[in-house]
Amino acid sequence: PENLFAVYTPATDGRFTTGRDSGVELARLNDPSVSIEHAAGSARFDSTILRDDGTPVSVVAYAVTQGFFHVFRLPMAVGRPFTDAEHAASAAPVTVLSNHLWRDLYGGDPAIVGKSLRITNGPPQPATIVGVAPPDLDVPRGADFWMNASITPQSTGHGFDGFVRIKPGARLERLESEMAAAMAGIARDYGVLGKNR
Repeated sequence: PENLFAVYTPATDGRFTTGRDSGVELARLNDPSVSIEHAAGSARFDSTILRDDGTPVSVVAYAVTQGFFHVFRLPMAVGRPFTDAEHAASAAPVTVLSNHLWRDLYGGDPAIVGKSLRITNGPPQPATIVGVAPPDLDVPRGADFWMNASITPQSTGHGFDGFVRIKPGARLERLESEMAAAMAGIARDYGVLGKNR
């Protein structure tokens, strides 16, 4: 746990944005030259899912980027986390249920993996359930389920809360320097859109 950190992005002119990160920034932090094992982000969306009988249930969901579950290193209670291929832009929607949603809505049924989750304001087709998170995973707090998100070269909007796991023994001074270099690279590639401190 001492290697887990949240990542915030301030604006270049000294004013602070919401502190959220862009997909492009998170992708650059996953460069092997940076002292980070995994960098990933989550973006909240309030939603409604439909039970098999059509009853609506209000939920809090998060779209998460590649490596999100690897940041926290907790094994799934049932099933698996998302694969790298499931974060491709053309990937079908998949979901990992929170442990509490799995127990409350599905009675802790281990056969839930492979079934569909109908989301009223989500993708046009139902999301396939691939896993159930362990009880200890409550990030962000109160999440009911997580869905796969993709990062493209156009993912410059600051909509993600960022999380990183640094490499064991990494010094924070070196990490800050490496992160600054990664952000400078984005500023070069994207101009004003990518310019952050």
